[in-house]
Amino acid sequence: MWLFSEEKIAKEYAEYYQFKRNDIYLVKKVEFQELLISSYYAMFSGIYQVIIDEGRDFLICNIYDLVNECFVKHGQPPVLAKSEYAIMNVLNSVRFCDDKLWIVPSKDTIGEEIILNKFVPVVEEDYIKVFVSEKDCKKYSKEQGNTNEIAIDMNISSLQNIIKVTIDNNIKNVRFLINDSEVKMSTTKLYNILQRMNGTE
Repeated sequence: MWLFSEEKIAKEYAEYYQFKRNDIYLVKKVEFQELLISSYYAMFSGIYQVIIDEGRDFLICNIYDLVNECFVKHGQPPVLAKSEYAIMNVLNSVRFCDDKLWIVPSKDTIGEEIILNKFVPVVEEDYIKVFVSEKDCKKYSKEQGNTNEIAIDMNISSLQNIIKVTIDNNIKNVRFLINDSEVKMSTTKLYNILQRMNGTE
């Protein structure tokens, strides 16, 4: 997302890229409320950076920082914890770059539940694990006693279905295994994010 500190700079940019309609520059002043809404929706649309162009110099910031700051200034709690940024990046990669996530179904899962993406994954204490690496997921599956290393791949829609079943079974948290790190998020928060990304809220 590209913002400009001055109208003059925005018009120069619009002139260069011919962002015009009927000889009118397609630029506008953005009020705080509109910035909040625009940046909030952008974070669910594959955008992860904001560039603020000041002419000779520009500032690059993480869109999640911008969204959080806007919400705080509006008297609301931050949308994401810093640790959850990595999860949001992964979800956008799955949604817009066709990456996959991986999960291990519980031992009593039947074939139809896997086909419909309506099964309970392996549960540890009060959480399930979601992997970005198929190899790591298969290793975890083997550790859970699956000699054939069962690992189910997921897109955003199938992940949403599985998280819904997980919530229905009173499982409170999910841990994403990302680059040798575990990042935690509540299942309800993840489900709300997935609903917005899938347009099913």
